[in-house]
Amino acid sequence: MVRPWFSVLLLACSPRALPPLSEPAPAPLAVSEPARAPAPAPAPEPAPEPAPAPEPAPAPEPAPAPEPAPIDPACRGTNLDLVKLSASSACLVVSESSASSQTRTVALPETVKVALSPARLVVKSGATLDAAIVLTNTTDAELVLVLDDACAKLIEVNATMHDAEGQRVDSDLRCGRIGGCGNSALRVALAARGTARIPFVVDARVEESCRRGKPIRRGSYDLRVFSGVGEWTRRITVR
Repeated sequence: MVRPWFSVLLLACSPRALPPLSEPAPAPLAVSEPARAPAPAPAPEPAPEPAPAPEPAPAPEPAPAPEPAPIDPACRGTNLDLVKLSASSACLVVSESSASSQTRTVALPETVKVALSPARLVVKSGATLDAAIVLTNTTDAELVLVLDDACAKLIEVNATMHDAEGQRVDSDLRCGRIGGCGNSALRVALAARGTARIPFVVDARVEESCRRGKPIRRGSYDLRVFSGVGEWTRRITVR
């Protein structure tokens, strides 16, 4: 049986007659990459080591003390008179004590013995007696002494007589003395077992208005001796 042409046409146009349309290709699946760990932070660069401090320069060595001048032969011996030596520039040096004028004491080493001479004090009324303070080197070697004599504290000796009540019998106390006050010292070399003397005079006359006059009455008195190297109270007989 022959189909009419329009039947053929309808059959051709029928969806079943058309070739199947190609389905679109499926989209490729996204492949998720595993999460990457963050790159570690770079380690901090170590701080540069500080430069070593320069070594301090060594302290300069102190200059050696100058050698003392040689001792004059006149200032060396076994029996020295310090009062006479103080009148000569040969034995004088500048006092080493900054406070020499503030004290009346003269420093002495322990090896120097100090005594009053003579041991027995007797003087004639109206006369004088020679006495002395004696410094003795008790060692077997020469001893160099620098004796502070600022304000004449070394060579100036004050000797006064007092009665039993402590009153002066040798002065009317009307005489005042004002002296200079230098800053000097005596440098001497005292031989082994040698002595240095500070002579002074005990006057058995009464001082009136700075002049010695009438004799002190006979009797026994206290003689008070004061010096920068010591002080003593001894009995003295005026006869």
